[in-house]
Amino acid sequence: MARRGFTLIETLVSLAMAAFLISGTAGLMIRAARLKIKSDILTASAGLVRDRLARLRSLSFDDPDLEEGGHGEVIADRATGRVFRVSWQVEDGSGGRKAVRLRAEPERSPERAVEARVLLDASLGF
Repeated sequence: MARRGFTLIETLVSLAMAAFLISGTAGLMIRAARLKIKSDILTASAGLVRDRLARLRSLSFDDPDLEEGGHGEVIADRATGRVFRVSWQVEDGSGGRKAVRLRAEPERSPERAVEARVLLDASLGF
């Protein structure tokens, strides 16, 4: 007599294998979603530092935002829906130079901050 169809054992083994593969894939999907959020936050932080740097470079050398000491502001990013603290520390150097350290970090988030450092020179105009 010819046998047709699948036995119960074959069906159960196939379902167990499918469940195992689906659960592994679901874990990868969750991890990918978390990494995308982290990436979006770091990209937004880097963009805020870049924008602030461009703004500081466009200011005159004796502007209040380029006075020695710490400065900062809180910015809401529409793309990520998060609030970031952007701060910059200005140090006067010799010979008409200033060292500026910029930092952008998300508030109430464990994500890393993005930092940049730049030297401004009055004689060069930047």
